[in-house]
Amino acid sequence: MFIDRKFPKTRLRRLRANTHIAELVAESSLSQKDLIQPLFVKENLVGTEAIESMPGISRFSEDSILKEIEEVLETGIKSIALFPVIDKTKKDSSGKEAINKSNLICNSIRKIKDRFPEIVIIADVALDPYTDHGHDGLLVNGYVDNDLTLDILKSQSLVLAEAGADILAPSDMMDGRIGHIREALEDADYKIQFYFPMQQNIIQNSMDHLEMQSARLIILEALLNLHIRCPLTIKMKHYMR
Repeated sequence: MFIDRKFPKTRLRRLRANTHIAELVAESSLSQKDLIQPLFVKENLVGTEAIESMPGISRFSEDSILKEIEEVLETGIKSIALFPVIDKTKKDSSGKEAINKSNLICNSIRKIKDRFPEIVIIADVALDPYTDHGHDGLLVNGYVDNDLTLDILKSQSLVLAEAGADILAPSDMMDGRIGHIREALEDADYKIQFYFPMQQNIIQNSMDHLEMQSARLIILEALLNLHIRCPLTIKMKHYMR
């Protein structure tokens, strides 16, 4: 775009003369309705538990998280993202607890929706909370098997949708999983409003995730996701559950 205007006839400071003018010409704004509160729910926990690596952030029990959500709603935030911390005895190499309809996260979603039916719940789709090796995918000969992982991610997505999740957030970074999951949701007639990958980096197993420095790869992945009907991509980075 070529603009044949320049100083002194053009003075952009005029648009910043006062708050009201700045607000009038603003192209974007940020309010509570744009925010998402991440919450960590831990199995067999009583009360809350501080996360040492994240000062001021806690894990919640299935009961105490309801009180926390009540306080979150009072701030004007209407959306939460849930992350499970399951009992270690339920972890295995295949992450099969992820597709248990009565697992921690599914039970939590149902309880929250029963108490706060209008809240938007975003559910993480990934296997790392459920595998004993901590990776987001199934291991074959010590390497994450991308294609073998897709079916369990699809099954996990379906149980989360059935439990009442409004938004699914695949953070696993398996190639092709967006279209695979989208097709399964459509076939099951689940009307998920938005569906997007949320890419997370976890210290001990970061091999499955794109780094923030890989700008062109991130853009390429976003374009691929849009091509297979994924309307929203968010890049998030957190370090510890």
